[in-house]
Amino acid sequence: MVSQRGIEANLDKIQAILNMESPKNKSHRLVYELAAAWDAQNSAIRETTSQLETEIALLKRAVSGLPREGEVVTKVKVPEPKPFNGAKSAKGLENFLWDMEQYFKAARVLDQEKVIITSMYLSRDANLWWRTCVEDDADASRGKIDS
Repeated sequence: MVSQRGIEANLDKIQAILNMESPKNKSHRLVYELAAAWDAQNSAIRETTSQLETEIALLKRAVSGLPREGEVVTKVKVPEPKPFNGAKSAKGLENFLWDMEQYFKAARVLDQEKVIITSMYLSRDANLWWRTCVEDDADASRGKIDS
């Protein structure tokens, strides 16, 4: 600083200049901080990926019908239910419905497939009745029977 006494040094300003980080050091520090942040993000992504791979494996097993880890595999052939012919017997109908439910449980049939599979076990009068129900619903623009 220039004053009447001449040029005087401001020690605080000199010290502040000496303490300043050089542009080179600052860029190195920023690169280091970015690398650390990148590494932390990669670790998080690896962890998430590992969790998703585990979930995907479980979903594949569930979809394919494979057993879960620790689940015992039994190779039992599930007998198919006997067809229902439309006999006018409450007992016959109740037994048919019971057999279908048991078959669905043992064969692990999805809910959305139960109606179509059940209709495949209708014969004679019951099959004719079902076919006319489906055709009448289609002609009347009613929704498909699915449950």
